[in-house]
Amino acid sequence: MTDSKAACRLHVLLAKNADIGIVFRRGPAAWWHILKWDLTSFTLENGAWLKGTLYPTRSAVSHDGKVIAYYAMHGSWDTYLALSKPPWLKALCAWKTAGTWTTGAYFKSDGTLCAFGALCEEQPFHGSCPFPFKFGGTDTNWNRAREFQFMMNGWKPKASDESVENFNPGPNEVIELSKSSPRDLRLVLNKYSEFGSCLYSITYPDSQEILLSDAVWADFNRKGCLVIASAAGELRICEIIDLNFRTVFSVNLNLLKPTPVQAPEWAKKW
Repeated sequence: MTDSKAACRLHVLLAKNADIGIVFRRGPAAWWHILKWDLTSFTLENGAWLKGTLYPTRSAVSHDGKVIAYYAMHGSWDTYLALSKPPWLKALCAWKTAGTWTTGAYFKSDGTLCAFGALCEEQPFHGSCPFPFKFGGTDTNWNRAREFQFMMNGWKPKASDESVENFNPGPNEVIELSKSSPRDLRLVLNKYSEFGSCLYSITYPDSQEILLSDAVWADFNRKGCLVIASAAGELRICEIIDLNFRTVFSVNLNLLKPTPVQAPEWAKKW
């Protein structure tokens, strides 16, 4: 059994219109690794290794899964927002940011890239952006800002009298979000978070709520299957049949070791 204290840390970005997940893997120490996950064939494509800092909960994947917008702190560029072709981090476009107090990025359905946070200039200092681009200021409600990516991807406040637009949690309030399955709207995934920790659970049509005890990230894919990244460094896809979970795919990513290589030619240009 893998010691969860030594396990790699995982976060996943799911494309809205493609069966693709972008996996951010951290470990050992300051090393990060990007993988492209085909959720249909259950295959993983290894990509970039970076020794620095990435901010996956502020980053975004385009709806077709072909581009990622990622926030990073690395090398002579210091802090920046960049665009690349996953699973590589070769920056094809980049903007300087005034430190790490950024809210996040997301892609709108029309392809527009939106970035909220302390960008130094609207024009990139490196490369060119092939998408319409909009940027705005930093959300200074830090508790809400931590959930920016989730709310841009269909998660909503659990309280029936709150919407994403009027959501204004207090600084120490536990944030409760929920998301319905695209296959069965009565099947609801819940996320309870406070600074430094989060819990996931699933609520069944009979209102029974079951804790996903080892999940550090979870979401529904386009087919309504449950996709989980665990504290033990494992990725899983589960079908939910009645009250039972059937694992259709799992892989443990702990044994990967940093092997940085140059990005292929196709990842170096638009």
